[in-house]
Amino acid sequence: MVTPLNRIWHTKKCTECMSDFPVHKDWQTQPSQCGPCRLIAQKYVDAVEYLLKESASNASRETRQALLELVQEAGAIYQKKKLDGEDPRRAWHSVERKLAHTIWSDKNLRKLVLLTIKELKFQARGDARADKRNQNRSARLLNGTRRWSG
Repeated sequence: MVTPLNRIWHTKKCTECMSDFPVHKDWQTQPSQCGPCRLIAQKYVDAVEYLLKESASNASRETRQALLELVQEAGAIYQKKKLDGEDPRRAWHSVERKLAHTIWSDKNLRKLVLLTIKELKFQARGDARADKRNQNRSARLLNGTRRWSG
């Protein structure tokens, strides 16, 4: 027998924006934030910028075009709000939230942005590890602590 959808989903309140979002009742570690708030917390804007500027990204041409249109529209809305006298910080937060909601509601964009966020984290972690290794290596060379360095 199939369980109705309303029985397997709970409604939870986001800790950041206080909006309701569905959570599957079988999740062991249920999220405390809605999807757009999680994107904002993970600095999704950096991932979108990387997707648009880097030719090495794995985004298709259509996806890049869709992202570019979204970003241009968001930029126009932000400029209009600033010209209307709204506080620039508040204007940016509202535009950022709207863009995050749009990306989160499109499955393809959401998947691509989340993968790019993950990729950028790995790159940053790898760069930090490489820097640490280089520091240790140069310190060893300066100290002459290798076995064969008499």
